[in-house]
Amino acid sequence: MATQTAPAGHASATFINRGRIGLLSGALAATSVLGVIGIVLWPAASGDFFGYGDVAPIRERFFWTITAMALTFALNVPLQGLAGMVIVRRRASGWATAGAALLWLGAAAQATAMGGWAMLYYFATGPSLPENAARPFLDALVNDGRLFAVALASQSLVILGTILQAAGMFASRAVPWWVPALTLTLVPTVVLPANGPAGLIGAVPVAAGSIAMAWYAWRRTVGATAG
Repeated sequence: MATQTAPAGHASATFINRGRIGLLSGALAATSVLGVIGIVLWPAASGDFFGYGDVAPIRERFFWTITAMALTFALNVPLQGLAGMVIVRRRASGWATAGAALLWLGAAAQATAMGGWAMLYYFATGPSLPENAARPFLDALVNDGRLFAVALASQSLVILGTILQAAGMFASRAVPWWVPALTLTLVPTVVLPANGPAGLIGAVPVAAGSIAMAWYAWRRTVGATAG
């Protein structure tokens, strides 16, 4: 009996595809871990949000922590959207695709909001602006809902996108039920603080869900190419 071998071009394309998904999965897992570290390093606020006294003593740390988290978020969330599309390819793929689109939009908006906060507080607490002018300015700004408008909109997009992707994974049965269940733990985090032990309560299972998605996206690609 003759043995059939895959054409060289097909083998090369398979190798490239596996490499791309491997890069995606690795980056998703790495940024998920970085997100948890960011929660540990996230500065504490004395009130509902940061005031002048919270930021001025740690001005440099505040800037770099918020900026790093913005970049991590901008990478992690779109990668999760891509991983969901890799995992859910046929049945319920529309749910995964719609969820990914919302995740991409939400990630861009959230990173923009966080970057804006980092720049605003960095310059408002700097030596070029007197404290007697900067303190009342920031204290008044915290009570202005427009400071949080983009962040709230982005948070809503990310939560809705996560729900749609989880629905796609549940319906497709491409992964164990606990994988989308872990990703859905993002939903109650809207009422949890962003830092400290309470922040970790929400961040750890969300990161675990993302890492699980990275693993199953890689496994699905390996299984498909092996077949």
